[in-house]
Amino acid sequence: MAGRFTVGCSYLTQLGCFAGLQCRNTAFARALALALVFPLLGVDYWLTDDNDCYNDILPDRVKCLVHKLRTRARSDERVSELHEAGELEELREYLEDEYETAYEEIVATLREEHPSFWDEDEEEFNGPVSTNAIEGGNWRLKYGLGVPYARCHAARARTSLLALRESMSTFTNGEPAESFAHRHGSFSFEQVLGESSTQPLPPRKEDHVTQAA
Repeated sequence: MAGRFTVGCSYLTQLGCFAGLQCRNTAFARALALALVFPLLGVDYWLTDDNDCYNDILPDRVKCLVHKLRTRARSDERVSELHEAGELEELREYLEDEYETAYEEIVATLREEHPSFWDEDEEEFNGPVSTNAIEGGNWRLKYGLGVPYARCHAARARTSLLALRESMSTFTNGEPAESFAHRHGSFSFEQVLGESSTQPLPPRKEDHVTQAA
């Protein structure tokens, strides 16, 4: 029977790459949260979901706007009324208004606390306010895993490979893109396979056919 695992990720939004990855056969806990935030020490601000495991290790964190609104919507009587009445269009407009108000509030706070993220020319805040930047990667990790895993180390290896591929993407948002790893990395297959060989590659099978002809 396949086991169940917890996968947690930390992500550098401005660089578009994963910074940390954990895959455990235990529930998410404070120790897991600590491991995830360690590679992010020195960032301007922390953006997380509303999990309580971050409460005492990230006192100045910013909670994801979308997660906060989802939590609020669950106890919003107006949302329940519109949903039960089948007024889906009015419900959509109501939630959009709620989001716009909450967005303006969080941007006003972050602009004051982190002015370097405010673009004077465009008059907009270019720092993250939700975990949406990582959510797409999370779903692609789940899709890439594809099948249940019985062993944690196998699931961890596969997840690590998928996160590495995400961090070295050459095509994102519907267009070619150069990742931070490609711009600043020094990876080469020679480092993995050893010194480069001066021996020529053996001819391909079709080359033999050509020569014979």
